[in-house]
Amino acid sequence: MVLQMPAELERRVAEVAHATGREPDDVAAEILDAGVERYNAKLAKLRTELQRADGNPDAEPGAFNRARARLGLPLR
Repeated sequence: MVLQMPAELERRVAEVAHATGREPDDVAAEILDAGVERYNAKLAKLRTELQRADGNPDAEPGAFNRARARLGLPLR
């Protein structure tokens, strides 16, 4: 399966590959992996904050269910 990269990513991959002499596929994989890591870190922080907010006595039951549903987390 061949995937089409967004133009900005394609340009960035070409620049880095040219500057470093590396294969474009390796550069693209590294850039995409770094993006996935950043996304997962943000998601973990958001989950932690949702748990903290749920524990707040001022929060109404189910106050954060819309965010939980969007993240695929169990509703409370």
